[in-house]
Amino acid sequence: MNLLDNRFNSAALVMAPYASQPAKEHFCIALTRPGGSVSTYKTALPDEVIARKDQAIYYAERILKFLMWQQGGVKIDINAPDFIASALAGIWSAAGERAFDIRMMQRIYREDIKVSQVSESEFPKPCESGSVIGGHLNGNRIGVDLGASSITVCVLQNGKSILSDRTHWDPAHQTDPKYHYDAILSAIRQAAKNTDHIDAIGVSAAGVYVNNRVRVASIFRGIDEATFDEQIGDLFIKIQDAMHVPVTVANDGEVAALAGAQMVGGHPVLGLAMGSSLGGGYVTSEGNITSWLNELAFVPIDYRTDAPMDEWSGDVGCCVQYLSQQGALRLADELGLSVNKEATVGGRFNSVRIAAENGDAKAEQVFRTIGFYLAHAVAHFSNFYELKHVLLAGGVCAGKAGRLILQTANDTLRKTFPSLGPRLNLQITENQEISSSQAFAAATLPSIDN
Repeated sequence: MNLLDNRFNSAALVMAPYASQPAKEHFCIALTRPGGSVSTYKTALPDEVIARKDQAIYYAERILKFLMWQQGGVKIDINAPDFIASALAGIWSAAGERAFDIRMMQRIYREDIKVSQVSESEFPKPCESGSVIGGHLNGNRIGVDLGASSITVCVLQNGKSILSDRTHWDPAHQTDPKYHYDAILSAIRQAAKNTDHIDAIGVSAAGVYVNNRVRVASIFRGIDEATFDEQIGDLFIKIQDAMHVPVTVANDGEVAALAGAQMVGGHPVLGLAMGSSLGGGYVTSEGNITSWLNELAFVPIDYRTDAPMDEWSGDVGCCVQYLSQQGALRLADELGLSVNKEATVGGRFNSVRIAAENGDAKAEQVFRTIGFYLAHAVAHFSNFYELKHVLLAGGVCAGKAGRLILQTANDTLRKTFPSLGPRLNLQITENQEISSSQAFAAATLPSIDN
């Protein structure tokens, strides 16, 4: 392949011309979540798109897919031409193409998903909710960042780090939940030996967590569904009981956004945790987090129908295959770059990262291509988020690899999206800077004032 993926069909570029084309029809989606919060999205459907029904359905479905994993919801209200609304109702059903996504939403929200066509007068009004998390520094705290190949722990005493340590693990392919419980608890207990007592524990991990309970998480995907519900769902509640202190769990993207907001001293902030998967988190212009999912690993950014497939969801063109270790390994394979096939995903990725550090041209090409993907992804995200600061964290963007990604992303934004680039602060939060690390930010999650 060339330096940049010339088969990549950028969602951002597909959507860009639509704003200026003649349009008589609109496509409107309202997503209602348990508790009553509602997110709405409205876009024009140009006449030339409506004239090609298959294209219109595909375009509308890709937008709905993005919104479902960005915002989430159990009630999907659609105001659109009949042929689009009826097609989406079939696609987004238990027997449709998005059966995986429906099943995951039901697991997250513990409710059935309902898709309805509504008139313009029936279309719901937006009702967003937000809250403030993190920033607590008092007391003795442990922060834990659960990555795909390592567990990083940090011990804070009244906001000062006294320990940062890392242990390796391989969670995604483990079928026994005891492996996860023992590994996490062991790392916490080892860290706790460095202080006379612990007041609270904060955890950062990829996935969806509701009231500290696991709903969906890639590090537990080796666990079958029945065992997951029985033993993984309450995993962090069990760890809290074992440690006898409050435990707060948050998505690693939310923690990355929190760390980023603390670091840059401003918002809005979109945090992207580029590790084994892609975690997303968002701090609004008011400094709040939302009730959205921000599970950006599943959102589509490549609109070709034969794009790389996500092995978990079975869908194509989604971020996980472009902005993660999986994406790097896919590119390395396409380039014929030699990696240790017997190693874990993290181990194989590390060999690509080290090759780039040592100046291997093909390995460098991998990370430049990820930078190209990143620019187009961020441009597409700007259709759905208010963006100012975009903060990158995780092993994919560490060291020289991160510098190659960032340079290419900024160059691509400047050349391809000239009106967007100057408005964005795109930067990497270095893991070496403990004040902005995932584990440090995770440690600040629990409140112990009471």
